[in-house]
Amino acid sequence: DTLHFAPNSSPRARQRIVLAGTGVGAAVALHAASRLPDRVAGVVTFAGLVELAANELRNARLPVLLLVGANDRITARRNAEAARSFGGHATLMRIPRAGHAFEEPGVLGVAAEHVTGWLARIDRRGGR
Repeated sequence: DTLHFAPNSSPRARQRIVLAGTGVGAAVALHAASRLPDRVAGVVTFAGLVELAANELRNARLPVLLLVGANDRITARRNAEAARSFGGHATLMRIPRAGHAFEEPGVLGVAAEHVTGWLARIDRRGGR
């Protein structure tokens, strides 16, 4: 319901949005984005369980940024495997010195820089 409301609630109603999620919330964001590609410009996930949505995104053209802590080998492996099934539109970024929850000093800033750069790239491409 929120996705149906958000783009229509502002004067910029035609703008698409970027969803973000962590853990299971990442899979939920990916699932929602696959259902509403005309409303969603992309998805950013943080240590997400993205493999739960991999089947839905096989044919999607949606840009996805998968952020994982370099020290979280299990999530990094799962995200790398899922990224291969996203039809070539996923970018996997391992954040140095970060664990699963990105709690280490300075790693959120590094992650934010990657998100900012990624958002600029998809904006230049028109959200595709």
